[in-house]
Amino acid sequence: MRIGDLFYFDVAYEDDPSTFKNRPVLLLQELENSSLLLISTTTTKRNNSLEWYDKYKIPIHNWRKTGLREASWCQGRKLIVMPRVEVESLIDANDYIGRIHPEDFNFIIEEIERLHS
Repeated sequence: MRIGDLFYFDVAYEDDPSTFKNRPVLLLQELENSSLLLISTTTTKRNNSLEWYDKYKIPIHNWRKTGLREASWCQGRKLIVMPRVEVESLIDANDYIGRIHPEDFNFIIEEIERLHS
């Protein structure tokens, strides 16, 4: 598991943390305390009116090259921090999707910094 990898992972719903959805997540960074910074993705497009939560959707322009089956957006509103050992215990080789295109990775990082500054 390396920075820039995409894999399927059970992500809890914000309004009901006891309910999960298996969705692609992107490994953004390894933190000093052996935790991983992840961001989940969605295939739900941004609305033209850009509701408050839509402004946090970051497009993955090269989604096909990454191995995703549909156009996708990172959900920049909520970042996930979990211990590396816990993440590794919950995924296996079948969960691996691919590596994010470097241009997309840099764009996502820039957008997260902009959105959270």
